[in-house]
This record gives sequence, C-alpha cells and structure tokens, in this order.
Amino acid sequence: MRSPRRIWLLLVATVLTIPSSLLAQCGVERWSVKTGTDADVSKVNLNAPTNTTITAMRAFTAPSPIPANNRITGPETTLWVINATLTLFKLESDSDYHLVIQDASGNTMITEIPSPSCVGAGSPFLPGITNARAEFNARFSATTSFQTANIPVKVTGVGMFDFLHGQTGVAPNGIELHAVLDIVFNPGTGSDFSVSAAPTSLSLTQGGTASDTISTTGSGGFNSSVSLSVTGLPAGVTASFSPTSIAAPGTGSSTLKFTASSTATTGTFNATVTATGGGLTHTTTVVVTVSAATAPNFTLAASPTSVSIVQGTSGSSSISTTVSGGFNSSVSLSASGLPAGVTASFSPTSIAAPGSGTSTLTFTASATATTGTATVTITATGGTVTHTASVALTVTATGGGTSTQLLGNPGFENGSTAPSPWVVSTGVINNSTSEPAHGGTWDAWLDGFGSAHTDTVMQQVTIPANATAATLTFWLHVDTAETTTTTAFDTLAVQVRNSAGTVLSTLATFSNLNHATGYQQKSFNLLSFAGQTIQINFAGTEDASLQTSFVLDDFALNVTTSTTATTELIGNPGFENGATTPAPWVLTSTHTPLSIINNSATEPPHAGTFDAWMLGWGVATTDTVMQQVTIPATATAASFSFWLHVDTAETSTTTAFDTLQVQIRNSSGTVLQTLGTFSNLDHNTGYLQHTFNLASFVGQTIQVMFVGQEDSSLKTSFVLDDISLKVTQ
Repeated sequence: MRSPRRIWLLLVATVLTIPSSLLAQCGVERWSVKTGTDADVSKVNLNAPTNTTITAMRAFTAPSPIPANNRITGPETTLWVINATLTLFKLESDSDYHLVIQDASGNTMITEIPSPSCVGAGSPFLPGITNARAEFNARFSATTSFQTANIPVKVTGVGMFDFLHGQTGVAPNGIELHAVLDIVFNPGTGSDFSVSAAPTSLSLTQGGTASDTISTTGSGGFNSSVSLSVTGLPAGVTASFSPTSIAAPGTGSSTLKFTASSTATTGTFNATVTATGGGLTHTTTVVVTVSAATAPNFTLAASPTSVSIVQGTSGSSSISTTVSGGFNSSVSLSASGLPAGVTASFSPTSIAAPGSGTSTLTFTASATATTGTATVTITATGGTVTHTASVALTVTATGGGTSTQLLGNPGFENGSTAPSPWVVSTGVINNSTSEPAHGGTWDAWLDGFGSAHTDTVMQQVTIPANATAATLTFWLHVDTAETTTTTAFDTLAVQVRNSAGTVLSTLATFSNLNHATGYQQKSFNLLSFAGQTIQINFAGTEDASLQTSFVLDDFALNVTTSTTATTELIGNPGFENGATTPAPWVLTSTHTPLSIINNSATEPPHAGTFDAWMLGWGVATTDTVMQQVTIPATATAASFSFWLHVDTAETSTTTAFDTLQVQIRNSSGTVLQTLGTFSNLDHNTGYLQHTFNLASFVGQTIQVMFVGQEDSSLKTSFVLDDISLKVTQ
C-alpha cells in the first residue's frame, strides 16, 4: 500500500502558509501548545472549566524534558479558572500580553494572552483568545514596559509548562495559563453581565445564510437592557440580531444571522459581537468562514465505454447524468464521430429537469457500414454547462467467417422446470402477465419482492480462440416502485466470470434509476475473452423496502470465427511474470524505488495476480510502461485494447492534475500518435476496457507506450492490466 512520504514538503507548505507577521513577531518555543495547534489539543475539554489556585498550580511537578509539541495530561489538558490579583502586565516581543497574577500570600504566576494574528485559524482556542484580548484592551493599553496594576481578576485559561529563563513573576515549576481564554476584572463586585456565542465558529457559502445564538447573563443585581452590535465582517456579508437587544434585567438570548451575497469575500474572519448595557461593555468572538458557492453542474458517464457491433446489427450504451450545486435544467444529448453507415439514437432524446437520469444510446450499423474502431463523442448540454464522454465503437464485417450463437435456451422457452443450460435462482423463470416476455412465453424475472433479496441467472460458455467477433446482447426491462431520481437502491450487475466463478469483469450495473416502460436491448463486446471458458452472470440485489424488478429475455452471444490466423503480439500481457521479470515490458520511473508491477490488494488486478500500478505517490512523478512489437505487413486487422482503473484523491471535477497518455511511438521513441489521454477526472470504481484500431501501423515496428505524470499534491493511481494487440493475417 502506498502513502506519501514527504515530511519535507509538509514542512515547506506549513512555512509558506504562515503569515509574515507571525514569522516576524510571534513565539517559537512550544508555540503549538501555547496556541492550541498541537496534536494533543483534542484532549483539552473547553466545556469543563476547573477552579484552582496559584498555590495548587505551583505544586505541579514540571516534566523533564518538556515536550515540544505535546501536552502533559492533567496540567496541560485542563481549562483552569483562578481568582487572584493582577499586579503587572506588559506587551512582549512575541506579541503576547504577559500578565503577572498574585494570591493573598504573595505567590505569583504568569498568564499570557497571545495576539490572535499569531494563532492558527483552526485552533479551538482562537475565539477565546480573541475575546480575552478584547476584554483586556477595553481596560488597559499594554506597552513594551511593565506597568503596575492592583485589580482583582478571574482568569480562565489552559495550563502550559514554560522553559525557565528568569521571567518576571514566573512560578518555580514554570507553570502558566497560556493561552488565557477569558479574563474578568473585579469579579463578584457589583452588578455585571457576561456575553457568549454558541457555536463560536460557523460556515456559510456565498449566497447563503448561517445563524448563531448570542446569550447574556446578568449577575450581582444587574438590571438593564443590553444592546448588541457586530463588527469585523468581510465585504458582502451582513448581520442582523433578532431581537436587536436583550430586555432588562439583561439575561436572555438573540439570534445572530449572517447573510453572504453571491460575491461575498471568501475566507475566515473574526466577527466581534459587542454587548453594552448598564454602563458596561463586553465582547465575544464568532469565527466566520465564507466559502465559494458551488456552481450548478452535472457529470456525464457512459457504460459500457466500448461497444462492438457487426455490420447489419445494433448495440447500446447507457448514458447517465448526475447533477450537483443546484443544477436544474433538462440535458440534451447528441453523438458525433460516427463511422459511415452507422446511426445513433437516444431514448429518451434528452434527460428532463433537474438533469439527473439515464438515456439508452443505440448504435445501428448498415450492412455496408465502415469497419474498424471509432471514438464516438457524446455531448450533453444543459443550462450553460456542456460535458462530453467517449464510447469506443467497433464495427466488424459480417463476412470472412462463420457466425455461431453460443447461448442455449436463449429465451427461457424450456420453461421453469427445465432452465438448463441456465443456472438460476428458484422462481426466476416466469410466464406471468405481470411481467410479460419480450418474445415468446417465458422470461427471467429477478427480484421484485420489496424485501432484501438476491437472484442470479448464469450460463457457462467457451468462446473459440479464433473468434474475430463476440457480441453479447439481451433485452432488459426495469420496473420499480422506487421514486428517487438519484439513489440506486436496487441493482443488477452484468458480469463475466471465469469457470471457477471469479469475477473477471463487470460489464455494466443497472438499477432502479434505469426503469423504463418497455424492454431495451443491451450489447457488449466479449472478444477480449476469446479462448476462455466464461460464465455470463446476472446478479440482482434488492434492498428491504420498495421493489424493483429486472426482467431479462432473448439472449444472444454471437461469435464469428475465421480460418484466418489471429495472433497476440503482446508478451506478458497481464504482467503475470511478476515484478522481478517484467520483460518484454520496459519500465521507468522518476520515483525511487521503481515500483510499478503490483500484486497488492489495495489496487487488485483485473484478472490474475499482477497488474501495473502507475503513479499513486502524491509527489511529482513520471512513470512509463512500454513494449516494442512489429505488426506484420500481411496483417489485415490490428486491434489494441487494455483494461484501466483510475483511482484518485483529487476532488476537482474540472482540472486534470494527473494524466496517463497512451501513445504509439516508432522504434526510436518518436511519438507517432497519442491514442488517448486519461486523468484524475476519469476516476471510476472498477476497470474499463479501452480499444483502438492500429491498422494504420501495419508493417511497422512500434512501441506501445503508457506515460503517467503526477503532480506534487493529491495522488492519482492509473492501474493497467490485460493488455492485448491482436492481429489478423
């Protein structure tokens, strides 16, 4: 399993993101502990203040050594409250307010209020520090020289052992309250009130709102209304109180509502709430984070991404869209790049608002359609957004061989008592008028119970090694009581398994989201399984609530065989020789050690034991996988295919940070053609097969080259397996 090992990058990134004022004027020693950005800050319970005394604090045993970035359990993980007398104060060179407090016996200790600008934005101490700093500034003006005071205070803060270096007022064991999160002057003398915010931090997006509760509590006979105001808001953000003030005697709450315009300044800001009443003023701080609004958008996907049809037949792919960011528009669909003699139709022709749904794209090839592999571009447009997806369409000739239907009992017409050669779950073979057959009398009705249930239908076949085409087609009707347009509660997985039942490929997954009023034909290219005994498996899984029925009928696995020879040119196509003997593959990497051939469960192979795991380090890396072959001059066809899984930690839906280029080069390494470019935007949950026609390189010695490039941040893995270059002579 790979994980980024780049501590130096994190250190550099940390330094680069520290404000210049912090580097110039803020503290260094144990600074993370002092300001609440250390790894142990979660151990501090800020909701459980504990009363203590200077004498008790001075009795703690100082640790030896003092940890730089961790806390001592107990003294440094508790929010302490001390009543004492403030005697001295000063502005230190690290921007802290250095406060010396003293008890009735003359014992002293230091308490410190950092500058909020020196505290990391993610610190849970920041709101309290900001509030304490404001409370102190409202009464005193600290300078770089010690000033005397003689005023009772109640100081609330977190314990911290400092290094002894002759500080004024320091306790013998170096214990301090650092950071101070609240300071009350003249506590318990006369009437007063306090103000607080819950929560102390909140987030909103541009164009949105968020609310906080501001509470005041009177004490000592306080009896006055309290007016409320707020400052420190970023441009484009307004705030309102409801009610605008708290009526006498001054104990109550008000809802503070923040409203951000669509162009509000983004970032994190300290909003200061000021409460004034009875001649007294107190403040509290709310940390407000404004985020950019998510633009209305949608994603586009095709399944499968490779379709193979024979001249005079048709095949299909499911085109799906998923909306985000409040997108609400119909999405129109079109196809371009079709070979001559092939037409494309969508059912439905567009996806209705809000824009999430599925349409079946059907390719129909005439008897004289141009053969070969073409990249068909699917364009989806809705609102002001346009996205594209690609389907590799392969058209094969009807002549030149013998066509055979491999599946027995293709319409289940042998009835429920004799499903063979199908192996089915009990009760699946159906002749009910509730779910009528596509043709004939019988069909296979999977699920539809409205309870947790799994049904399977399977038939085992052998695809001849000399197959030149192998197309699986079937008719599917999805009928559901589910009402969601976004969540796949019930699914039908169409799988190819080996004779032992191990899944080799999931051709497609249908769900309640694919419901339609009638049957739709589905088509898949199985030529990559030529020479193998495989199981065609359908697994329907239903949850425990509303029912979904998956009804199958009229199967065909048409295989065209030829007396012409088909030769596989790629050696070690599944990397099964292992990491120590990758030949004839040539591997390079800028990462040390070179580690591409993989048998980790983290990125499992498409089939077999090994695959080629390119990149996935999260650091700037270039990996290449290459094999040189010669396509005979006598070849009449050359089909190149591979299975690819893209796995990424990137979150962008628009930017290709990490890429994999599939190239054909000459024997000197000069790029002749870039067949395709994949990126973090192509991430998917499983493998997808990609097919390209290399007939234009007949008679040449070429290098099949995969070039992966990853940037220096979030990682993307490109996992290759089962690479094939078959030529027909």
